[in-house]
Parts: sequence; C-alpha cells; structure tokens
Amino acid sequence: MTRTFRGSRRATASMLALLVVLGCDRGSARTSAIDESIASRLVGTWNLTLVLERPLSLSTDTKTLPRSVAGTVALLELDGEKLSFEGMSAPTHMGSFRVDLSALGFPPREGGVFPDLVARVVAIPHTGAAVNVRDSVYIVLNPESPRYSVRLSGTFNADAATGTWIAESFLGGGGTFVMRRR
Repeated sequence: MTRTFRGSRRATASMLALLVVLGCDRGSARTSAIDESIASRLVGTWNLTLVLERPLSLSTDTKTLPRSVAGTVALLELDGEKLSFEGMSAPTHMGSFRVDLSALGFPPREGGVFPDLVARVVAIPHTGAAVNVRDSVYIVLNPESPRYSVRLSGTFNADAATGTWIAESFLGGGGTFVMRRR
C-alpha cells in the first residue's frame, strides 16, 4: 500500500468520524466522560499560537528563539466513543487543526494527510463562586503519528486556554501555547 493511499484512507476515515459525531442525536442516552457543561466549553473553533522556546533539532539557530506560529483548531465532543492513542487514552474531544508545524522544525506533512487531533478535559474541583473558572486541557496533535505528535497541556475557560507544549521528537523541543475562541 502506498503512503498516499494510506493517507487518503486516514483522511477519509477522519472526515467520516467528524460527520458521524456532527450527525449524532444529542437527545439519545449516553455516558458522558465528564460534566457536559465543561465538555461543551471546549467545543468550537479556536485560534492557536505555538511559541517555540526549546528547538526540535540541533540545526535550529537558538538566536532566533522564541519564534511562534499561529493556526486554527476545531474541536467536537465525542459522545461515548471509546478511542485510544499512544499519546492519549479516553479522549473527550476530537478534531482537526491547521498549523504549519514545519515552521517549528517538523518535517513537512505528507500530501493528502488529514491533520487530526484528540483532546481531553478534566474538571478541577471549584470551591465557592469562582468568577474565572479554569479546568485542565490536554491536546495531542497528530495522535496517529506518535513520532510527529505534539502534546499540549494547560488550563482553559470558556474563552481561552494557556499552557505548555512538547514535541515527540528526538530532542523533545517545545514551548508555550495560547488558544483563543474565534
């Protein structure tokens, strides 16, 4: 099987999964992995900025750091699907992204490969009437390609998420990220 054919199959499968999730009846009985109000706060389209602070390779000129790259992330809540990846088990969300990771030192993406992601939110116990409630968020870009995946870990509220990211590369470069709702 050629790489292009496998990439096309992966892209088609990812698109079908997104369509199935969009077409699911919200009124049906399901088991939610987390509180639905928390899960729904992550659903939507976000602007993502990755700031490179630790290079992914020895060929990166550290004098040019930090450098950043911006893109877009789209997230949908998973409704009881049991998915598992090397970088994350039991995600609560799935989606896609458009970020030029090659600007950070990753190899260029193969043509026809659909850039997918998985995410999980975890509620942080809140006491009292907190005005700016933040919960934990974990995102893995390219979860089906562990060698080129990027792990984001941080906190989020209804309008923004911040935290750190690390590349699953030889040197494990990384930095910080900011996501803002579009």
